[in-house]
Amino acid sequence: MKSPSKSILFGLCLLALPAREGFPSAPVNYLSFPIAERVAGDPYLNNHEIVIGDQFFAADFTGDGRMDYSFRSHSRIYVYTHDGVLLWSRACSHPGGNGGAKHAAADLNGNGRNELIAIDHYDGVFVFDVVEDRVLAEYRIPGLLSGQRLGHVMAANLRGAGDRDAILQTLDLTPQYGGISYYLNRSLIALNLEDGEVIWRVEQDADTRNGIYEGYWGQAHGPAFCADIDGDGIDEVIGANLIYTEGGRARVADLGYPDRWIDVVPSERYIDHLDAIAVGDIRPDREGIEWIVLEEDDRQYASYHTTLLAADGILWRREASELRGAPGFDYNPAVSNQNFEPQNVAAGNFDPDRPGREIWNRSRFEGQNGFSQHPWVYDATGNLIAHYRTDAVLPAGFNTHDNGNAEGLEMIWTIDWRGGAKEYIAAKARHITGEAGVFDALTGEALFVTGRDGIPSVRVSFLYVADVDGDGREELIVCDETESGPTLRFFRNEAPSLAPVNLSKWNDPLYRRLKQNWNYYSPGSYTRPDMMLLDVRIRLEGFYSQTAGVHRTALNDQGRIPLISPYPEDPRRVRRIPDGAADWVLLRLRRTPDSEPAAERSVFLLHDGRLVTEDDPDGPVPFSVQAGGYHVSVLHRNHFPVTSAAPVRLAAWQTVQMDFQASGAAVHDPGTVKGLADGTWAAVAGDANRDGLITIADRNRLMARIGESGYFDEDLNGDGVVTEQDVVFVTNNRNRACGE
Repeated sequence: MKSPSKSILFGLCLLALPAREGFPSAPVNYLSFPIAERVAGDPYLNNHEIVIGDQFFAADFTGDGRMDYSFRSHSRIYVYTHDGVLLWSRACSHPGGNGGAKHAAADLNGNGRNELIAIDHYDGVFVFDVVEDRVLAEYRIPGLLSGQRLGHVMAANLRGAGDRDAILQTLDLTPQYGGISYYLNRSLIALNLEDGEVIWRVEQDADTRNGIYEGYWGQAHGPAFCADIDGDGIDEVIGANLIYTEGGRARVADLGYPDRWIDVVPSERYIDHLDAIAVGDIRPDREGIEWIVLEEDDRQYASYHTTLLAADGILWRREASELRGAPGFDYNPAVSNQNFEPQNVAAGNFDPDRPGREIWNRSRFEGQNGFSQHPWVYDATGNLIAHYRTDAVLPAGFNTHDNGNAEGLEMIWTIDWRGGAKEYIAAKARHITGEAGVFDALTGEALFVTGRDGIPSVRVSFLYVADVDGDGREELIVCDETESGPTLRFFRNEAPSLAPVNLSKWNDPLYRRLKQNWNYYSPGSYTRPDMMLLDVRIRLEGFYSQTAGVHRTALNDQGRIPLISPYPEDPRRVRRIPDGAADWVLLRLRRTPDSEPAAERSVFLLHDGRLVTEDDPDGPVPFSVQAGGYHVSVLHRNHFPVTSAAPVRLAAWQTVQMDFQASGAAVHDPGTVKGLADGTWAAVAGDANRDGLITIADRNRLMARIGESGYFDEDLNGDGVVTEQDVVFVTNNRNRACGE
């Protein structure tokens, strides 16, 4: 990845982002508040007094654009506001089973605030409006198999209608294999949350004679993971195989994942399994995104692989015991091979100088026989690039377990702590309720830890990472098990952000999936995809005032611009319209001038002709696409669309300027623009019906609305009223046509 401080030249326009120094971390515990009960989760080392509270997540339930906090206890569901005030709680029996998502959040009715979706002990699925304290829907799932109960619920987009579906996962209650509820007899049920209809279901075959992972093959210790792997706007279910939704049915894709290492030991309630999953754009040079799975072969001690998968199968596969031959690895033969199990994984841009993302693995070593926990890191192609002993790198006294820092770290999250290209890991002291911190994944060096340098000491039962402060970086949230009860503590980096643009991660569906659906083995680690940054300038003939030299903002001044974009290609909702915005436009990237868009985003046209996002009204527009050449296209609802004549070359975190105002030669179809008296160029006004022609049909539409006030396509000059002045544009541009 190239430095965000660089820029590239397009035409004669050079946009340079200011160079920034590497600001140190300046952590502060800026918010703390007690919560009513302990958060539910898996028992901590079989100690039921302390649990790993993985049924906690952040979401905007009030619609104010700020993150609120929800969690489940064993008998109730709670929602606290962004500032720590109890907003809502309701009794709801806990479904039981292992850790991970028992409730979720999604904006099902498009009102700008999330509803809460929960399952109970009796196989009910409930949708709550927590602001109005109402049950919006209650569904019962037909046809559960014998010995099954609903165990998990995850929000998903399975029909292309947005986050309005759910994946339900059952847990096993039968004694057939000694009650191995983690591994067998699990079904996945896709549910339409708008009407309660089952979309599809996939069973995990519990007959070991035919192979136990014939259908659903996900992680053992928690719920299924959903992600839009192929970029078609619909989620897939990922694991050692891949489940697509096609035509209202499920298609299970075999990825060639080996299964000969799997043993079943009913007497010990054990089956070899996948321990953890992480997902993200690990290989930006490839289409789609990838995911990592870790194995636990706890009987033969022979198959402890880290595997990178994609929609077309296995990309690479590495055996953990290969670490024995690594330079500097002082392996103790007295330690069991079992301890090489990777067990936990985090993916991130831990080394921005390398292509792609790096993959951090946490060994099972924990100080036995004098051998420390020993993490290691692969690059995006599976090469071992780093490893270290935690007892050699963690701050003295960080882990107060009997084994000290050799016991190492746990609950590993990827964290965007500084806002720059480099990402880090957040973790807590392993096997105790102890301190937490942020660390360099490649070296184990601490950026900060609790309990020193003015940061309060904590007894952390679980930690959580998300951007809840709204600056594009992520905060560290811990549950401190104080003597008076559990308290949430929030830590943020007070140093200036290194990010070249303030980009809300919550707009990415994958971010929402991972921050709601996590557990001890697979925390919701998110690695920010590479962003291509566009600074686009354009003028709209109708909206542009040549006298004032700016676009009219009357629609904004009158409060008429809708909070939901008028473009169905990206019906983005915002909470406020930026100051100085004239209207919505749709910004597109195409590989060729006439090809289907590679990406589309609703953005705002400012009075000065710049296009900006709701996240950063001063910065360029970010796109998560592969680097390369793209034609830039801008569409407005009553002007001709314009497309660049030449492709612009986009590269990660470099800002390219595309100025349609400067020359008519900059556009692919010269008929879509016209020269103005002030020497600039503007998109042609008058295509009110968006058919690519300006004809009597457009004039008739305008005449039918003469004198009406509002947000109308017939208002060509954007003053909020349809008048004869708008008709003049149709008359002057009559019989013009565009080829787009």
